[in-house]
Amino acid sequence: MAASTIEELQAALLDESYLADRGLATVLFLALKLEKPVLLEGEAGVGKTEAAKAIARVLGTRLIRLQCYEGLDVAHAVYEWNYSRQLLHIRAAQEGAVAEEELFGPEFLIRRPLLEAIESAEPVVLLIDEVDRADDEFEAFLLEVLSDFQITVPEIGTIRGERRPVVVLTSNRTRELHDAHKRRALYHWIGASAPRPREAAGSRRDDRLGAGPRGARLRRARARRGRVDARLGAEAPRGPVGRPGRRARRAGRGGAGCKPLIRMRRSSGTSSPSGASCGRPGSRSAPAGSPMPSAGSTTST
Repeated sequence: MAASTIEELQAALLDESYLADRGLATVLFLALKLEKPVLLEGEAGVGKTEAAKAIARVLGTRLIRLQCYEGLDVAHAVYEWNYSRQLLHIRAAQEGAVAEEELFGPEFLIRRPLLEAIESAEPVVLLIDEVDRADDEFEAFLLEVLSDFQITVPEIGTIRGERRPVVVLTSNRTRELHDAHKRRALYHWIGASAPRPREAAGSRRDDRLGAGPRGARLRRARARRGRVDARLGAEAPRGPVGRPGRRARRAGRGGAGCKPLIRMRRSSGTSSPSGASCGRPGSRSAPAGSPMPSAGSTTST
């Protein structure tokens, strides 16, 4: 399936269970139209390799993968001679059954991923994974291959492909690649989606608790304590600045509805407070203007 627009390619990738943003879909679309390699860089696990696999499924082609590592050479990346078969051919040549000049023919080649992708007559997707782990010498050889899409075998000659493969290079940026790679390919950085602050804090807290049974019990206890604290905080009346409310302060002095009552003495002509009474139901208070009995006076019945 060949997508005619970026939106169609993005939808096709989504059908293959790969969610690509607009930027990545644009780079992949241009790589298919221009027949240029694409270089995907990013941290490990962000979906660089899966992007190449999804492109192969969308196009319905075969995926040829070259996993790079330190010390990778031409024998493991391009081609190698089949020495056991050559020995059998030498014995047959000594008996005069075959010609000795056919010893280094194409049938004795063991085709590695690069040569297999270039020689393929059908469209393929060539994935060169983690190219930053390879040595500088192999990186220089890879630049020559990606510029002309041809490989020279000294005993045979130059091998050119009938059609260019779709080339996807990935890098974890363990070291800086040469700028020539970025000039020969379409470059795109795949970033990891950052978690929200609350989710990140929760994950760090869960990591400290551990993943065993003890950590599960601690997490359940912490969740219960959080629910209890939230319920108690909702029930307690609070004031505007975090102090107890007016109703709670009034209840602490004797209950709601208490009002100080100042009774005046009229005998001396000066007013002085003589006491207070509460206006709650069931409490007695002297009527206004009535004289208060002295402390030493008694009431006869």
